[in-house]
Amino acid sequence: MTLRARPVTRGSGRSGWNSGDRRTTLLNVGFVIAISISVLILVGYAAWSWYDDHFGAAATVDSTTITKDQLRSRAQIESFRITYTENRIRTLANMGIISAATLARFRKYAFLIAFVLGAIITPTPDVFNMTMMSIPIYLLYEIGILGARIFGKKRGSESTDLTET
Repeated sequence: MTLRARPVTRGSGRSGWNSGDRRTTLLNVGFVIAISISVLILVGYAAWSWYDDHFGAAATVDSTTITKDQLRSRAQIESFRITYTENRIRTLANMGIISAATLARFRKYAFLIAFVLGAIITPTPDVFNMTMMSIPIYLLYEIGILGARIFGKKRGSESTDLTET
């Protein structure tokens, strides 16, 4: 018995590049291209969204732009200032240093001072802007009176000190 090698039959074209192999390769390349384009679109949108959330213009006045991050930080600062002022009013009212009656008695002076401050703070000389700056100042004074009424020391009530026996 003689061992003979069987003759190899060659297909048409290059070896390994027949129609089935070519189809599979092209499908895989198309799939990789589609996935790459999808990832690029998602990364591009995420980058644009992050940029818009942090560096997008929140407001523009006289060619000065305030970004959204600056607006958030300014809002946090103002929130801290309001909380600090509220705690100071509450402490002074609890100590009896200020009372709602005292603040209400000086209401007309506070109104005048609010409008003088509004005139000083306003960058333009018109009455409308001065009023727009003065009203919030006066409203904060009224909120202070309300806070002193709510959190103030009640007359006739003794403070309970736990250290005394």
